[in-house]
Amino acid sequence: MTLGGGGDFGGCHTLGEWFDPEGAFVGVQKVLLTVLALVGVPGVAEAVLKVREKAVK
Repeated sequence: MTLGGGGDFGGCHTLGEWFDPEGAFVGVQKVLLTVLALVGVPGVAEAVLKVREKAVK
């Protein structure tokens, strides 16, 4: 899974590659909210991911 870092970009891996950081903070906020949703926030929201039992060897 890949989560964007925010901002706008184009021409990836070419000589014409460019990046515009306007609104880049939104990408970081989306990543944080995704992580919080996956692991849950005590007293606020249940985790989306379930806790797995350890494998017995």
